Parts: sequence; structure tokens; C-alpha cells
Amino acid sequence: MISANFAAIISATGAMLSGFFALWSFFNERKIKAELKAGEKLFFGRAHHPSSVALKEHRECVLKISVHNVSTSKRAFITDLQAFDRKGESVDISWSRTSDSIGSIPEQGGILMVEDFEDVYLRVNDGESLNYLLVKIFHTFSKNAEVVVFDRYADTF
Repeated sequence: MISANFAAIISATGAMLSGFFALWSFFNERKIKAELKAGEKLFFGRAHHPSSVALKEHRECVLKISVHNVSTSKRAFITDLQAFDRKGESVDISWSRTSDSIGSIPEQGGILMVEDFEDVYLRVNDGESLNYLLVKIFHTFSKNAEVVVFDRYADTF
């Protein structure tokens, strides 16, 4: 017959091993999640007036921003765009994945899915020519907004 002390030692050893493997599993799960999250990145191109808009007067109130999703396994969703002028005041805009030849933005706002590569078009609703615009882009890969600045007169390299 097995003594009570021996049974207690076996039980304690089993409990310690169980705890060790539970901790090991927890830390591995966190490591895997961090590695997956590290691959979730969006790259934003420079904002510029699109050449697809035929008339110069219309083109100058429209901006095009290219977005590239480097994640191979997840789709990103652009959920909102906010625009501000040099003074930090909000500018009323419309945005979408397309723009027609006169610079109108069909299918405005909503959610824009970015699987691999996507262009975002935005138009200032007052129709004024753009010289400067700070655009905050909110998406599902980050809690913080990405910032893209358009400045017609800034030095560009």
C-alpha cells in the first residue's frame, strides 16, 4: 500500500507541473498574439491631387492617399477620416475609395476595407482649392489615428 506522505508528494508534484504548464501556455499565447499584431501595419503614401480628375479647378479640392496593408493574414478597415486646416479647425470632407472624372466622391464615408492596396480619395466639401490639409485616418490596426499632411508649398524630396 502507498503511504499517505508518498501520495501527497505525488499530488503536489502534479499540481506544480500543472501550474508550470499553465503559465508556459499563457506566455506562449501572449507571444503569438504579439507576433501576429506586429505584422498588422498600414503604410500611407503622400497625399496629392489625383491626375484622374480632368479639370484643374476640380482637381485642386481633391486629394488621393495610397494605403498599403502589409499584413498577409488580416484585412484592415479604415473607419473614419478627419481633416484640419493650418489653424487646427475642422474641415468638412467627403471620402471614399473612388472619385469620378470631375472630382465628385460617390459612396461617401462608411468603412473602407484594405486587403492589400487601396486608394483613398477625399474632397473638401466647400470646393475651395487645397494648399494645406492635415488628415487623421482611423483604422482597425491601431487605436491611434495615422496622420497624413498635405502641404502644397512644403519642400518635397
